[in-house]
Amino acid sequence: MAGFAAANAAVNQTQGSFSQFGEARPEAGAPVAPTPQQTQTQAPATTGPKKKFTFSKKDLQGPSHFAPIPEGTYTFTVLDCKTEYTKKDGTPMKKVIMEVNYEGNKIWFNDYLVMADNQMWKSGRFFAAIGLWDALEANGLEGVDDPIWTTAIAMEGKFETEHETYNGKIQNRIKAYVVPGNLAVR
Repeated sequence: MAGFAAANAAVNQTQGSFSQFGEARPEAGAPVAPTPQQTQTQAPATTGPKKKFTFSKKDLQGPSHFAPIPEGTYTFTVLDCKTEYTKKDGTPMKKVIMEVNYEGNKIWFNDYLVMADNQMWKSGRFFAAIGLWDALEANGLEGVDDPIWTTAIAMEGKFETEHETYNGKIQNRIKAYVVPGNLAVR
């Protein structure tokens, strides 16, 4: 309560400087909220000693990029589906951000699903791989604003990867989404 008493005293000393706001005054004895400065000084102390991180030139000797994971089939989790547009003509697309766990490391993959007639096969395979084929087939896809994109977040599926060379570096690329056997075209 000592903090509130000090705050009340501070308010009583400065009441004359707020005349442009009328005659509103706190009730006698009513507690007054602490100022931001008082709140900062009342913040709880951190527990335990502070950790200091140190660095040496040895930290710079590792690889400058991550090596690609081996080509193969991996289980992925959808982290996000962001709306973007193609550079060429501004066609809407979804940048799908996925994560694969490989040997204790989280590896991110991006794929771009363009909202164009000649690219819908890829979106169809993506949704089939994460178990949303029935919803897609029943309702269709209303572009980048369709609610199914939100439903896709946190879903799991499988894809096949391959290596490609880009700007002189070998990197992973999604080769194909794995469609469950019960949906295979016969």
